[in-house]
Amino acid sequence: MDNAMKPDLRGGLEAALGRAEILGKRWQEWIHQPSSQMEPLITDQVSQSGHTRADVVFQLKHLAEAITVESLQAWVRQSWPNGFAKSSNLNESGIPDSMLICCVHAGNIPMVGLQDMLAICLAGDFYAGKLSRRDSALMQAWLEYLCYQEPKLGQKLAWSTDAAGLVHSLNRPIQAWIFTGNESTWEMIQKQFVVDASAHDTPAATLVRRAEASIAVLDDQQSPLHSSELKALAEAMLLYQGKGCRSVGLIVSSKPLSFYQHSCAMVDSMEAVIMDSNQDESPVSEERVMERGWCAANQIAHIWVDHLLIREAPDYVFEPNESLFSTIPGVVYWVQGDRSQVEKWFDDSRKAAQIQSVYSVNTREHTSQSSRNRAEPSSKSRVESKTEPLELAQRPPIHWTPDGENPLSWVLNLPSQSHES
Repeated sequence: MDNAMKPDLRGGLEAALGRAEILGKRWQEWIHQPSSQMEPLITDQVSQSGHTRADVVFQLKHLAEAITVESLQAWVRQSWPNGFAKSSNLNESGIPDSMLICCVHAGNIPMVGLQDMLAICLAGDFYAGKLSRRDSALMQAWLEYLCYQEPKLGQKLAWSTDAAGLVHSLNRPIQAWIFTGNESTWEMIQKQFVVDASAHDTPAATLVRRAEASIAVLDDQQSPLHSSELKALAEAMLLYQGKGCRSVGLIVSSKPLSFYQHSCAMVDSMEAVIMDSNQDESPVSEERVMERGWCAANQIAHIWVDHLLIREAPDYVFEPNESLFSTIPGVVYWVQGDRSQVEKWFDDSRKAAQIQSVYSVNTREHTSQSSRNRAEPSSKSRVESKTEPLELAQRPPIHWTPDGENPLSWVLNLPSQSHES
């Protein structure tokens, strides 16, 4: 890359667009390395995570398409407020200081923390990543490649699977946090980063993501789902063993589950996805087997394949402050109803916080996330703002908004006091 393509790593919109060009090109170089380079990384990732090779490859292919110079620059333009300067605080050289932002990444799907890492780098800030031991092989290889190819950018990158080790590698305090997980465990996890309690000052800026899973609303009132729609539904439930927050954990349909209970098309679609992803769960989850037995003994409608149990939802799903999703991996609830039922769940703050996205097979109902109303929405508009086409469940664009928050906008709009060191 010639010098004309290497803007200063701090500054305004033009510098951010330059960083997008660097990151997009370096990503495409890394992701398209020869198989002799990528296969060992994929093998290590599979060993760490327990995901199948097919699941890891699926994610890499999706990210290769989603992350380009054009998509990153579009994300920057969409996120950057007019007339906005990244920071008013200048260092001794008269250049805006960057913030040190620590990301505590989950390990539920491959490279799950990549979007946050890119957002911080696009903003010109310092990325400190606490990688999950279940998801470090690919992320670490990408970060090492980026540091090698872009030494100046690499000066703003640090990562480790060990919290204390990450803190020791930093020469300045953490000024903001991005955390994915249960909010009740956040304080305990944050304490892992405290090396010197007397010097620790809890940053005010913290983005906590706590959505658990997503909902699919089926447009099947007039006719049953087509085979392509059934395949998209199966993919949304089964990829990554259903562990992602974008995975479908609850289905709302105009029809009772008994309508589909003996549907060969639905079972075939699930088995096809299982075969494509080479899932091999041995032994099958005992909890899921017991749940199936409970459904059979109590004449509760259900559909069963070895990797998935779809069952009529228990009554507590409709009770205030109760969980919408099963705690048993591979169990999906079915509710007979329509979009008005989802709107009621959004009126319950605990239930609303659990929902990542709402998928519809009717793309005409889809409302683009980029046009969300930032004002306090009504329950209906909250549903619409989270509605996406079902086929995008496991193929989100790089600018998608986890828990309704654009991470790049969040970093750019951090309070001015968070920029002080």
